[in-house]
Amino acid sequence: MSAALTLCLLRHAKAEPADGRRDFDRPLAARGREDCARIAAALAGARFDLALVSPAARTKETFERVAALLASPPPVRLVRALYDASAGMIADEIRAIEPGPRAALVVGHNPGVWALARMLAGAGMPGEMRGLEAGFRPGEFASIAFDADDWADVEPGAGRLLALFDPAGE
Repeated sequence: MSAALTLCLLRHAKAEPADGRRDFDRPLAARGREDCARIAAALAGARFDLALVSPAARTKETFERVAALLASPPPVRLVRALYDASAGMIADEIRAIEPGPRAALVVGHNPGVWALARMLAGAGMPGEMRGLEAGFRPGEFASIAFDADDWADVEPGAGRLLALFDPAGE
């Protein structure tokens, strides 16, 4: 059976240090801006129906730079609850996606996005599953498929890891 829903969990690209700024206001570093092109290239064949993005500067900038390079940028919803969110909080936002979107992109922060990827992926290629245990570096993403018809049915361990990408590990 082919997956009915696909979720991509993306950690924002490398950000500047705080240097007196609020954490929320940190922009991408030069390396992060460069990595956005690599992230977009890795997502080149993907089509997203919706993007849920933390409103923090570095997550918005990551999304904007990646989306600008995609063939079909998805509509975006800035979700304040994604800033500094736990895996459970991110999962709640995903389960609340209304019927219609079949592929969603979430751009957020560690440790929440990494913990959620680990929580949701119950199967996948052995090497990628081992790679998922190592943590999410800036700009890393996991694509996970679910044999479900409704986002409310996305449960821990029910996903199949389709891809794991680290822009620094090319």
